[in-house]
Order: sequence, then structure tokens, then C-alpha cells
Amino acid sequence: FTKNLIILQKQEFAALVSYQGLRAAKTDEINAAIKAKEGKESSLAETQSQAAQAQEDTQATKDALSEDEQFLVGLDKNCKQNDEDFESRMKMRQEELTAISQTITILTQDEARDLFGKTLSFLQTSSVNAGGAHQKKVDQAVKRIMTIAKKHKNWMLASLAVHVGLDAFTKVKEVMDKMIAELKVQQKEEVEKKDYCTKNLDVTEDDISEKTHFKEDLEGKHMGLENTIESLKMDVDALKKEIADMQIALKRAGEDRKAENLVFQQSVADQRGTITVLAKAKDRLMMFYNASLVQESNQEPNATEPGAAVQAPPPKPADYQKSGGGGGVIQLLEKIMQDASREEAALLKNEQSSQAAYEELTKDSNSAIASYQNAVIEKTQLLEQSAAEKSETEAALLSNDEELAHLTDTLKAYHLDCDWILKYFDTRQQARTEEIEAVQEAKAILSGADFGGTEE
Repeated sequence: FTKNLIILQKQEFAALVSYQGLRAAKTDEINAAIKAKEGKESSLAETQSQAAQAQEDTQATKDALSEDEQFLVGLDKNCKQNDEDFESRMKMRQEELTAISQTITILTQDEARDLFGKTLSFLQTSSVNAGGAHQKKVDQAVKRIMTIAKKHKNWMLASLAVHVGLDAFTKVKEVMDKMIAELKVQQKEEVEKKDYCTKNLDVTEDDISEKTHFKEDLEGKHMGLENTIESLKMDVDALKKEIADMQIALKRAGEDRKAENLVFQQSVADQRGTITVLAKAKDRLMMFYNASLVQESNQEPNATEPGAAVQAPPPKPADYQKSGGGGGVIQLLEKIMQDASREEAALLKNEQSSQAAYEELTKDSNSAIASYQNAVIEKTQLLEQSAAEKSETEAALLSNDEELAHLTDTLKAYHLDCDWILKYFDTRQQARTEEIEAVQEAKAILSGADFGGTEE
């Protein structure tokens, strides 16, 4: 019975160890499956976040495209209106120039000049004697100015031609000098305007390019911070789960160790009880088989009468012998006691080994838990820093978008103000230069026509 009990205890202990191993393996499989699930969920969340960001970017691009299209429609409308206004002005100026040209022709006819000389004194009185040569110079100056006026459709030059044909030379020279000065001022102002437009357009475009690149950098940084935050959250959650799992495993290991120790104590108590019982049985047998037993008989003869015949004595019985199997029983008991002692020693050794392994596991687990807790603290700090940096980046993005929108509006305003000037700058400069030269040539012609006569 005792031997069967020991065998059953060994089998029970082996089954318990096997169960604990199987339980640990299945727990590891479950934890691995949970981690895989969490990884897939994290990947899904990241993909969904990227998809949402892509949708936002698509919507923002569509909104920007819609605004640009609206601006283009408005620009086309304004350009069309400006073209129509320009054509209307050109037509009006052409009609004005035609009218002025015809007026000059009417006013410079001989009959008109004679009439003006008699009534309004528009002509220099000293020019009467040299009328033919002087008139030729005036006509030449008028023709030169009218040619440039018609070429560039400048009504101011046409008006000057009228003054040349009608006014006194001194007054005409004053008008010419004033017009030349005004044309030079316009020339200078237009150059300054062109430089202003070119500079501001370049600076604004450079600022927009810089802000656009800065926005791209901020968006990249924002995306990186989002990924970092997501990764840190996953790491913190994984570390917390590892800590919880290790604490649970450590608690279960403590419970298992306690159960194993109870089994050990019971098994040792059973072995020691068995040894005690067997020792008592052995001692009892030893007391019997090792005692020196001598059986003595002190028999006295029966009293008889004198002379009576003596009765013959009974036959002597054989001596009692101890059983020869007693030594084998004692040896069997001793062997069982030795087996029980060896089993107790084995149990003690296993208990010491299990206790040492448990202490090592506890030490390693506590060390790992402390390390993971420190890692959680560090990653939590990094997570807070990344979240703060993300907020700063979002604020910087918002501010940059506002500045970029303002710069875009400014660039549009500059284009509306400067595109026409930049487009026709060379043409206008050349035309104004020709106008100045024409007036200067007319002035020189008239100066040559002045023969020192008296001016009114």
C-alpha cells in the first residue's frame, strides 16, 4: 500500500507538472494571438487614419481648385471687360484724333489764317513778311507731331499740334517744354512702377514658395509625429500588458510553488511516517530474533513409599527452533526503509531545486517588471512631448496657412495691378520716347523758324 501510494504521488506530481507546462504553452499561444490581433488592429487604424488624411487632402485640393477656377473665371471676365474698354477707348481716341486732324486742317487753311490774323491775332505779326517760310516750318512741326500722335493714338500730342498751328511761338514752346517734362516724369514713374511690380512679384512668389515648402515640411513633421504617437501608444500598451501578464504569471507561479510545497511536505511526512512504522516493526522483530532463550526444566521425582517401584520418566520433547524466515523479513523492512529514505532525499532535492527556480523566476520577473515600468515612464514622457510638439506643429500649420492665403491674395492683387504694365512696358517706353523726340524735333523746327521777329 505504501509503495502504491508513493507511485501514485509521483504520477500525480508528474501530471501536475505536465498540466502546468501545457497551460503555460497555451497561455503563450493566446498571448501571441492577442498581440497579432492588436498589431492588425493598429495597422488597420493607421491605414484608416492615412485614408482619412488623404480624403482631407483631396477635399482641400478640390476646394483650392474651385477657388482657382472661380478666380480664373473672374479674371477672364475682368480681362474681357478691360479688352472691351480698351477697344472702346481706342475707338474713341481714333475718332478724337480724326476730329483733331480735320480740325487742324480746317484751322490751318489760308482763308482761316487770314481771318484769324484780322480778328484774334493768333499769329505772330512779325511773321507776315516771312509768312511762306515760317508757315512751312510750322506745317512741318505739326506734321511731325501729328504723325507720332496718330501712331501712338495720343490725344495730348494731337492737342499740342493744334497749339503749334494756332498759338504764338513763345506759348507753344512753353507747352512743349511742359509736355516734355510731363512725359519724362511719366517715363520715370513707369520705370519705378515696373521695378516696384517686378520686385514685389518676385518677393511675394519667393515668400509663397518658402511658405509652401515650410507647409510641406510641417505636414511631413505632423505625419511623423502622428506615427510616433501611435507607435508610442502601442508600445506603452504592449509594455503594460507585458507587465500585467508577468505579474499574473508570477502570482500563478507563487500559487503553484505553494501547492508543490504542500505536496512535498505531505509526501515527506508520508515517507517519514512509513519509515517510523517500518522501524517499529523491525525493532519488534529484532527483539524476538536476537534474544537468547534457554528453556530449563526443574522437575522433582514423585514421593513414593519406601521400597516402592519407580515409574519410568516420560520421553523428552524436541527443542523449539526460531523460524528461519525472520531474517528475510527484517531485510525486506530495511530495504523498504532505505527506499523511503532515498525517496525522501529525492523529494527534498526536487523541492530545493523548485524553490531555487522559483526564486530565480521571481527575481528575473521583478527585474523585468521594473525595467518595463521604467520603459513605460520614458515612453509616456516621450508621448507627452510628441503630443505637445504635435499641437505646436498644428498651430504653426494654421498660422502658415493663414500667411500663405494672405500672400496668395497679395500676389493676385499685384498681378491685377502690374500685369498690364509689365506686358506693355517696352512698347509704352518706346512710344513715349518717340513722343518726346517728336516734340523736341518740333521745338527745334520751330526754333529754326524763328527769325528774330517780334512775338506777341
